[in-house]
Amino acid sequence: MKDTVKWLSNTYKNQRFTILIFYRGKWCKGCQTYLQDIDPIVADIKNAGGEIYAICGQSQQAVDETQKDWQLSYQLIADPSHALVKKYNMGTLNSKGGKFNKLVSLLEKLYQQPKGNFPQPEEEEIAMPGVLVFKQDGTVLYKWTAQAKQNNLMGGLNRVNPADVLKIVKFYFANASIVDSVKDHVKHNMYDTFQAVLADPDGRIMFRNHLRKEFNEEALEFLGDVEQYKTKVGSGDSIYVSYIPGGSPKELNLPGSVRRKVDEQYHKGDKDAFDDAYSHVKVSLGEDSFARFTNTEDFIRLATKIVPTCFTSEAYDDFCMIKK
Repeated sequence: MKDTVKWLSNTYKNQRFTILIFYRGKWCKGCQTYLQDIDPIVADIKNAGGEIYAICGQSQQAVDETQKDWQLSYQLIADPSHALVKKYNMGTLNSKGGKFNKLVSLLEKLYQQPKGNFPQPEEEEIAMPGVLVFKQDGTVLYKWTAQAKQNNLMGGLNRVNPADVLKIVKFYFANASIVDSVKDHVKHNMYDTFQAVLADPDGRIMFRNHLRKEFNEEALEFLGDVEQYKTKVGSGDSIYVSYIPGGSPKELNLPGSVRRKVDEQYHKGDKDAFDDAYSHVKVSLGEDSFARFTNTEDFIRLATKIVPTCFTSEAYDDFCMIKK
């Protein structure tokens, strides 16, 4: 396929919603399991008015072979230039980067096969696993992309469940006007709404449950641990060991510059050593996972409690009329 961006712009107009699943390649065993596990919900997606496609940066020949060998009922799309990945900022691992090399090394150990098999020799970069959902007008309804960490096989493990994504999509279309009103409010009051959710006991639990589904619960745990650490005298050793080093049990997805600064300040005994990581994680949660959380039924119901309006043109005595 020569122009995947043009293909997509012509495709999403033809159905209520379009789901794109980004996978790494035919060599990726985790991708095979993930894509085959989607097959049982394809009919449900179509019945809800949608279509689903899987996008890969390999050649058309490799994608055609994958379609046949994995026996998938939905279409795979070749995007060797990663045009869709780049347009929607889904992320790649570059063959000249350290994370790419770490992935190959981990795959070699896991499958005990030579390097040439992971990935194919002609590939200079590979897409991060991810999910995009488009509405019929081309706007993005949902976006998730894996975080490359050593303890999750550089993003290969803990992928978001497509059945959970479909549930969010169905809820949106059952309550589109309310959800759009909520999203518009959040867009103009993102920071205040995010703070209100974190400050509300029920809201924090709901958001944590959402993060658990996205396998990103450690981010919220880190914020809580640092906040607690700030209120008492202590060393913060457990925080550092749990979250900061590469491969740690709850390794955070941090830029290299932030990780190095935290490491340096921690070893100097600086009580504020975690401040930069705290700020980065909080901003990332607010802009990424929280944005997806605002699509969910939990958040819409929570919104009636933590914000002053019901997001509708009519008053319902502080209760939003949400369809089951």
